Amino acid sequence: MIYRFKLVSDEVNGFFRVIDIDPSDTFFSLRKTILETAGYSDTNIDSFFICSDKWEKHEEIALVDMGLTASDHDLWTMDSTRINELVNNRGQKLVFTFDNLNDRSFFMELKEVVTGEKVDKPEVIQQHGKAPKQDMGLDGLLDGIKEEDPKAGQVSSDIFGENADGYSDEDLYGLNPFDESNYN
Repeated sequence: MIYRFKLVSDEVNGFFRVIDIDPSDTFFSLRKTILETAGYSDTNIDSFFICSDKWEKHEEIALVDMGLTASDHDLWTMDSTRINELVNNRGQKLVFTFDNLNDRSFFMELKEVVTGEKVDKPEVIQQHGKAPKQDMGLDGLLDGIKEEDPKAGQVSSDIFGENADGYSDEDLYGLNPFDESNYN
């Protein structure tokens, strides 16, 4: 049996990849194939998410256990979770977040379940377009902020002296937080 996923980007029109993979393969193997076909480094911490039909994120499949999951929740890691443990139905949607800092992702769907065939390793069977850059970096993050609000990202020359409403810390709290005599 083969799972055939289609992967697209909301950043680059026309970009897509179609990947065939054995359903008993791991999410780590799928990650490796996605990174290779996109020309991305494998040094980032990234995640898969199982999504609803409306792309609402539900279960996270993390690259590594960061110890942040509540004990009453299942923890899924890519290297120990087989795809067919969480994906079983044609049309199932997933998100692969490759840039957590800027919340950038690929959107995936299980387009077809091919019975009677097998693949030894994941294969990219169709591809079109160039993948978006993997990391926007700080410049990309600041560009995104500047586009939304031209004043965002500007630092006040009096960043520690006054709050946004014009009152100093001393006015609000009755003391200067940097004056050591207040703490004797």
